Amino acid sequence: MDGAVTTHILDGANVIADITGGEATYYTRGVNLLWDSNGVYYLFNAHGDVVALVDSAIQTVEYDAFGNIISGAIDSPFMYCGEYYDLETKTYYLRARYYQPTTSRFLSEDTHWNPRNMIYGDNPAKWNERSGGTQDYLGLNAYTYKPNIKAIMQAGNLYAYCINNPLMYIDYGGEALSLSTVHHWVVEDIRAKNAASVNMISNTRIDYKNGLWGFADLVSLDTGEVWEVKKNSKWISMTSATKQLGKYVAGSLHNDKLKQNTPNLYTGGSQGTYIPMCTIVKQFGPLTYYVSYWDNGNGIILYEFDTLPNWAAIVAAGSVIIGGILYIVSQGAFGPELIPQPAH
Repeated sequence: MDGAVTTHILDGANVIADITGGEATYYTRGVNLLWDSNGVYYLFNAHGDVVALVDSAIQTVEYDAFGNIISGAIDSPFMYCGEYYDLETKTYYLRARYYQPTTSRFLSEDTHWNPRNMIYGDNPAKWNERSGGTQDYLGLNAYTYKPNIKAIMQAGNLYAYCINNPLMYIDYGGEALSLSTVHHWVVEDIRAKNAASVNMISNTRIDYKNGLWGFADLVSLDTGEVWEVKKNSKWISMTSATKQLGKYVAGSLHNDKLKQNTPNLYTGGSQGTYIPMCTIVKQFGPLTYYVSYWDNGNGIILYEFDTLPNWAAIVAAGSVIIGGILYIVSQGAFGPELIPQPAH
């Protein structure tokens, strides 16, 4: 930029260093970006946005839903969703593609979707499977594939960011979105089931020994145990997650009243509290979310989720809008079918 060449050093798909004019800045990562070689610490909100830089002074910034800055400024390339922002092109590096917040669109098509998976998804689910009967001399089964609404929504516009719903979804790699709200569902389900037995609270500020702070997902005020909740993903390092939890355990609760009753903090599970494996079901729009979580040990709780269409609601309504396209529900030979309607 401005005639200067910057060389990016990657660890896998993540930028870990920038070299400009012979000067290098190194970035240290844990679960998120932690600090850089200039002594700057990074603070995040619940959405994963970098909202503050802390060194000798504090810089803050605020974004709209799609990542445009609406107030403040920070001197860092890592901003919205914790991703790398290219000041010259004004786009975010999301590994597979570049995202432009001013248009809320990617600059290139999503190469993940094609005619083989854009209707039924990557792992098609069969519907109404049954034997072909006595006239089926080849011994074949008859079935219908279920349309995958999430696949249709993403494939309907190959340039859209998070199917135009970045409050609900996040996109780590430019090819597949995931639900940030699922994290909240898991945290609140665990808190509600353990609030009475171990006085568990969620999203609690903990002050580190170095003067900074963070927000732990779950804390038991009775035992002092602390847990972090993470999506089971290749992007998550268990070693880094454990180190982050260690910072919480070495710190103290920010609230003086809570700290008085719970002066010491411990790794989740180390004081005898066990979080049993559980599956929760949530409805959101035309989809049903099946979310499973389990205690992975060392204070880390992992979760995964699958989605299925909420067909009862769709059939009852008689129509549904997916990816900006109106579909009419029609009763086919093997069950309800979605018929796309031409635009007028």
